[in-house]
Amino acid sequence: MTEDTRILRVANLGTVEYQTALALLLDRATAMGHPVHYVEAWNEPNDQGAEPALKAAQLTNSADALCARSHNCTVVAGNLQDSPDAAAYERRYQRALDFTPAIWGVHPYYSVERESQAPYDDLVENLPHGGAGERIWFTEIAARECTDHGGRLVDNGEMGQAQRSRWLVDTLMRDHAPEHVFYFSFLPGERRQPSCAEDREDDALYEPSSNAEAPDEPRPAAGYIWGAGAGALAAFCGEPLSFQRSGNDRPVAWSSAGAAAGWSLPILTNGCTALAGSSMPTFIP
Repeated sequence: MTEDTRILRVANLGTVEYQTALALLLDRATAMGHPVHYVEAWNEPNDQGAEPALKAAQLTNSADALCARSHNCTVVAGNLQDSPDAAAYERRYQRALDFTPAIWGVHPYYSVERESQAPYDDLVENLPHGGAGERIWFTEIAARECTDHGGRLVDNGEMGQAQRSRWLVDTLMRDHAPEHVFYFSFLPGERRQPSCAEDREDDALYEPSSNAEAPDEPRPAAGYIWGAGAGALAAFCGEPLSFQRSGNDRPVAWSSAGAAAGWSLPILTNGCTALAGSSMPTFIP
């Protein structure tokens, strides 16, 4: 994780309290020698973030004003899930912004689950200029083994998860070329087994090994995200991620009990990425 690729998310507060809390966090990060350069103002306000478009825009405006005034950071706007109401929500949100976002964040979960570009396209076409020329990041995305939202279990199985991972990399990312992609998640914290019953969805790339000192077990989906699958990022890097290997030549997982997930990795000059011993997954160039 580098200061150039660090993104900060801030919790649920009113507008004034939000800016105060954000300023304290940014000040603290700077004092620790790790200034935050990108701020995701709110997470999925049109879905789990549960904020009206006007309120979400007000918080985004507040974050942008703080970044511009004193912290030299860039706000990643939107961070909307590509749900059926996302386009209309985005238009209301955009009209309430008092600045022009440099970067838009999108969470294309519906597109990946359905293996259809239509939900993503509908959202992007409602960005300024129909999305043309906009810098777009997938600030969160995953392929799910299963989901259990509202008691409705959808079980894709590990091969269904792998199929969707491949579609994410070889179709959605290839066709739309987002500037950055952040996969969530690598492995549940505290060495818990992935479980829809406990977490509502299971999108983990790895399962914890029975031996805490041994590498964690990759699922088939991990091959497409980390580059082992046929065609998965190989056109850009022979080995998309640099990582240590165990004696049997299997990748060594970079997780530890309770390790954080969702941070990015540095991009090298050759376009590949390097893990450099970090335990903070996961990033796709």
